[in-house]
Amino acid sequence: EAVPWLALNAYAGQPRQFSLDPAFLPDDPRQISLDTNRYLYGGSVDLGPFAEAFSANLYAINQMVYGIPDRRAVGGELRYSNNGKALYGLVDYDLWFNALNIAMLNGTWATDFGTTLTAIADHRKTPYLQAINAVLGSGATDLATVFQTVPPDQLRSQAEALTPVSDLYQFSVLHAFTKRFQLGGDVRMNKVSGTPATNCLLLPPGAVPRHSLYELLEQDDSGRKLQA
Repeated sequence: EAVPWLALNAYAGQPRQFSLDPAFLPDDPRQISLDTNRYLYGGSVDLGPFAEAFSANLYAINQMVYGIPDRRAVGGELRYSNNGKALYGLVDYDLWFNALNIAMLNGTWATDFGTTLTAIADHRKTPYLQAINAVLGSGATDLATVFQTVPPDQLRSQAEALTPVSDLYQFSVLHAFTKRFQLGGDVRMNKVSGTPATNCLLLPPGAVPRHSLYELLEQDDSGRKLQA
């Protein structure tokens, strides 16, 4: 007998090329062959709903590139929705890097007197921590060259160094005075960590490695911050 609050899912596949460039020619589906150098597989468990308000999801994923783990993660989602209150949480942890990818919590409360309160706390790697991120600092254009010549431990450490961490904390208030007039505001703190220089991502003279890419774009050749 099927369990109404439980669903098991499994998936597998391989990445395909895609571009928004109008000149890009997509892969011919009639000629697609299995690429054993890059593939992924995983599964998930859907739980709920419970008490007509809670639901959850647990998942695991493994991505491989030329025999090296690209992303090997486990995680879960939690959802709650009831009487104008909503809560969503997400945690993603990479087992190969032994590092947290995402920890996020988002809550909303729509009160009976027309005010909606929203709070967000979001800590994440940007982009997701993957071994392929190491290619960003190598200057190489061929994945095979990088993954077949660079030791896995070096790939892992370089990918970690070149993957920034983003932190976002936000609290907002929105009040509806009438059906057509609303007034709202928010307080937000957003921070993105810096990344070190590599052979193709160089720091300008006088700059220090702790700067983020966004800060470096605002500096002149001497490392001084440009004025708007």
